[in-house]
Amino acid sequence: MRSVIILTVLLLVSMAAAKKLSLEETQFRQFQIKYNKQYTSSEYAERFATFKSNLKVIDEKNRDAASRKSSVRFGVNEFADLSQSEFRATYLNSVQAVRDPNAAVAADLPVEDLPTAFDWRTKGAVTGVKNQGQCGSCWSFSTTGNVEGQWFLAGNTLTGLSEQNLVDCDHECMEYLGDNVCDQGCNGGLQPNAYTYIIKNGGIDTEASYPYQGVDGTCSFKAANIGAKISNWTYVSSNETQMAAYLVANGPLAIAADAVEWQFYLGGVFDVPCGNTLDHGILIVGYSAENTIFHKDKAYWIVKNSWGATWGEQGYIYISRGNGECVSKTTSTPTPKATLSTTPTTTLTSTNTKKGETKSDSEIDIDVIETSEKDSYLTSESPFSIQEKKLLSNCLCPLCLKQVVFISKNKYKPDTVKMAIFCLYMLKKHNYRFDRNEIIEFIKDHWEFFKINRVKYVWYDPRAK
Repeated sequence: MRSVIILTVLLLVSMAAAKKLSLEETQFRQFQIKYNKQYTSSEYAERFATFKSNLKVIDEKNRDAASRKSSVRFGVNEFADLSQSEFRATYLNSVQAVRDPNAAVAADLPVEDLPTAFDWRTKGAVTGVKNQGQCGSCWSFSTTGNVEGQWFLAGNTLTGLSEQNLVDCDHECMEYLGDNVCDQGCNGGLQPNAYTYIIKNGGIDTEASYPYQGVDGTCSFKAANIGAKISNWTYVSSNETQMAAYLVANGPLAIAADAVEWQFYLGGVFDVPCGNTLDHGILIVGYSAENTIFHKDKAYWIVKNSWGATWGEQGYIYISRGNGECVSKTTSTPTPKATLSTTPTTTLTSTNTKKGETKSDSEIDIDVIETSEKDSYLTSESPFSIQEKKLLSNCLCPLCLKQVVFISKNKYKPDTVKMAIFCLYMLKKHNYRFDRNEIIEFIKDHWEFFKINRVKYVWYDPRAK
């Protein structure tokens, strides 16, 4: 009788094992269908073994998240048949992100009145999620996303830019600790190198004219197809509050992160500790505070990835704010370059000029007009107030920038691009402290630009009565 009982128990255990295997096989076949995975007969066994191993990893990650009452979720996605080493080699950057010690770092911005949440997607500054495929070109997607946003915020139409242009043509290098760190197409690269290439190249082609192929190719850049230009770039402070301030004031930010733990991310706020291997280029497009409707546990960054819209939160990952190792080491952003008008030049006429007289090309009028102090956001002597700093930190918005007004065709007509160029220049150069004489000197230095665009400044003097 005892042998019968033992045999029955062994049979039940065997049946349970068979049932478990059947479930895994069913999951694997569903995975194959959903992500169009096709294997040779020799590959199947290896991929299935990796898949089963990853199911255990996913289960462990979800158990850990549950124990911490975290909202982050992991599960089967398009990377579930890859080992961690295969995932890293195929989708992450073999060129480790480094920070150029000689490059500029943006001045700190006021943070007293930052919004609790902000998202550039809702303001039209972000293109759709893209897919880098099996090419380590994440750096190029982070770069184009950054430049796309900057170009849009400079008053241009949101335009998709060509990652393939960078993959094929950009071989710029950065000197770091005696070595050259270079852009290498599908073998990796750095966003600052890419900015340098775009500046030297005179621009970057549109995505439509130079579509993505996901492989290294021959450079086919055409100047006639340029979609955007930049004139400079800067690093942003690694302080996360400053990052938020700069993002709100200046648009999406390119960053590098250690992304190996993102392989099975499905959604929620990613709050898993990050490593120090900065192997993936991404784009911060916004942030949110804690106790939001969908993710109540933590404040987070909204990060655009380049693994397609089926990955994560429709192509995005929400990274816990304060998890500084993940997002704050190599944050950078470019400055858009203005496209000057080709309209014929016209001599400007001052409101103080007598009838029949015109100002010479070397003379500039900045008229003092009566205004209340609350309408002015420049002072010649004292530092700016918190309110004034807040307005200047949002200098791309013509409604927020009241220290200068452009006059065109005898009407007050704010021009976003020209305002942005002026404001960004003064903010960077003078760190919020400049007076009327500096304004005059700036206009003299850039007189050809203002003459071509038939622009004249009016100076708002808070002391005028």
